This record gives sequence, C-alpha cells and structure tokens, in this order.
Amino acid sequence: DYLSTGAIALLFLGIVAMEVRGGSFTRFLNWTIASQRRQIAFLSVSFLFLVRFYFALGEAWSADAAPHMAHVFIAARSFGNWGSWRLRVDH
Repeated sequence: DYLSTGAIALLFLGIVAMEVRGGSFTRFLNWTIASQRRQIAFLSVSFLFLVRFYFALGEAWSADAAPHMAHVFIAARSFGNWGSWRLRVDH
C-alpha cells in the first residue's frame, strides 16, 4: 500500500510540475479529448485503475465494503438529526 500511495503522490507531483512548466498536462488532455476513440481509451484505462483500488482486499472478504456501509449509516443518521433537513414520508 505504501508503494501505491507513493506512486500516486509522485504522479500528482509530476502532473503539477508539468502544468507549471508549460501546460503540457493541459495539452495532453486537449489531445485526449480531440478524438472519441482516445476519450474512450483514456476513460477505460482510468476506470480500470480506479476499480483496482475499490476492490482491493480490506479487512474482510468483501474488500472495503464495510467502511462504505458504516459511512452510509453515519451519514443517514446525521441527516436525520438536522431538523430542517429531516426527511419526511407522508403515508
């Protein structure tokens, strides 16, 4: 995990450096979106990379679903306690 985190940090710093030096990241994005085929390829590779982290093994056999469910539960309970944000269902 440290290797993945380090790689992501280096990638981010590299993108920032490329953009500061001459906008080459912007030129890359412009080139990518100029063609529908390149757009689909770029999004496909991006999604494959991101899905790898979503399905990464966590503390249980269900990858990291447990923390997601806990966050949903906490958010649902929090919205219910905000008075004017309270969801009402009229039967």
